[in-house]
Amino acid sequence: MKLAAKFRFIHSRRSTVRSTVLKKRFPRSTGFTLVELLVVISIIAILISLLLPALSAAKKDADATVCTSNEREMATAMITYQATYSGALFPYMDMHGALEAWIVPLAPFLTDSHKTSSSGGYQIDFQKLQTVIVCPSVQALPENSLSSSNIVGGVGQTWWWSEPKKYNTTYGQYQYTYFQGSYCFNGWLYGAGGNWIKSTSAGLALDRYITPSVSPPAYYWPNTIVSVSAASVPVFGDGIWLDGGPKENNTPPPPNYVDGQLLYGGSLPGGGDLTRWCIQRHGNGINLAFMDGHAEHVELKNLWSLNWADGWQTPSPLPKGVAQLP
Repeated sequence: MKLAAKFRFIHSRRSTVRSTVLKKRFPRSTGFTLVELLVVISIIAILISLLLPALSAAKKDADATVCTSNEREMATAMITYQATYSGALFPYMDMHGALEAWIVPLAPFLTDSHKTSSSGGYQIDFQKLQTVIVCPSVQALPENSLSSSNIVGGVGQTWWWSEPKKYNTTYGQYQYTYFQGSYCFNGWLYGAGGNWIKSTSAGLALDRYITPSVSPPAYYWPNTIVSVSAASVPVFGDGIWLDGGPKENNTPPPPNYVDGQLLYGGSLPGGGDLTRWCIQRHGNGINLAFMDGHAEHVELKNLWSLNWADGWQTPSPLPKGVAQLP
């Protein structure tokens, strides 16, 4: 009897020890309670809500930096063009009745294109060109939604400039029928009047577009700017069209165009050519590049104080609506 009791005791102890060892070696897994899961999810949501504005602000700052770099590159191309052509500015170009504006003469200097011959113009990498003339904060228009009609851009949308396809314009191995861009050129920096020589069957001879008019119209800058500092003369800036000629009495566009609530589409509402730069693309203003090659952020209300044209006089008082700009 005593022996049986002893065996039962030993068996009980062995079972207890074995159970203890198994629990230590293979502990029972425990899951999160519903409350714990909700707490973790809440913490993650709070962290995301704190990080998103910072990430968004960082992206905007990065886009603005790239934008400034693009504009500085474009201003440098303008300076290089002048140095290449004895200080001359290119005029507003005309080819087959299609106006090329500043894009074609500056393209070789923006894409490191090379000259093919003395009369054959340049090979231009237009795909590379698009990466320079479009701000990264602007949404490009889908090509399959566009037609031959020009489209005015906006705060967050490119402008579309269409070359009539019937001209089959080619430069070397490249052919283009359109441009998209987001920067606007100060039209008073075109070589005034100029020598509008048409292209030949051999191609566009860009060397010929360098002769300024003998009697330039009012507002056009001379080749050499001496009356004011070149650092105060805008050449390129964020804008809704490819160029424009501002005047002192230009009024700003309606507020809902300034902040981008409305898109321009195919027309420009009210105001004047300064309307084309008066948008809140980067905070409370735009980025501008100047004729000395530097670029900076400019608040919209300060656009009227820059030397856009030869003899520009900042109006006092400023045009209606300027004081209310951001």
